Amino acid sequence: MSERRGHWQAVAISVGLHLLPLLLLVHWVASPPALPPPEQDMRISLRLLAPAAPPRPVEERHADTPRPAQQASAPQPSKAPPPPLPTAAREGELAASETGGSGRQPLLLAPPAASTNAAPATASIAAAPPAPDAPPADLQAGAASDQWEARLMARLQRYRFYPAAARARRQQGTAWVRVSLDRKGSLLALRLEQSSGQPLLDEAALQTFRRAQPLPPIPDEMNAPQELVVPVEYYLHQG
Repeated sequence: MSERRGHWQAVAISVGLHLLPLLLLVHWVASPPALPPPEQDMRISLRLLAPAAPPRPVEERHADTPRPAQQASAPQPSKAPPPPLPTAAREGELAASETGGSGRQPLLLAPPAASTNAAPATASIAAAPPAPDAPPADLQAGAASDQWEARLMARLQRYRFYPAAARARRQQGTAWVRVSLDRKGSLLALRLEQSSGQPLLDEAALQTFRRAQPLPPIPDEMNAPQELVVPVEYYLHQG
């Protein structure tokens, strides 16, 4: 009797040992352990800030030197009126007017002939409309520069990317890239101006410019080649 009891106990222990892993597996499937937030919940953004063009030389303008258009439109001073008639003529006029018995009318002096000629000349100069000033070259170049930089940024935004390995390691930083472009938008020089501290991000910033070739051509209103410094920022934040 004791032998049969020991036999069944051994069988029960053996069955329990075989069922224990199965029970643990079922329990793990029913209630999986808490996992960190999935990778796709991260919002990844790469910002290409506006490129900072090198300062342009400022042309010195002398305020005392008017432009040709201003010289042409400036009214010319009228000629000085001729000197008055001799005093003897006025004395004769007064003497004739004071003579009561002569019956002569006072002598009226005609106005100077030169003054009548000066008035129409002055009027003709004033009536002529001033020549319109041509639009300043600086304004045209500034508008062309803004439009070109907008096209350049749109092109770089299209080819930007965040390295998967850097994203998995949650690497962040800003890489400053110095680039030189010719008139057609081709790369003349490309180098890292300031590191982000992460080699993967530095290389990705340089690759953005290589992948985006050819870049927008430089308009005629701007000088060529153009050299720009562009900060490329990589950052991650929890959504």
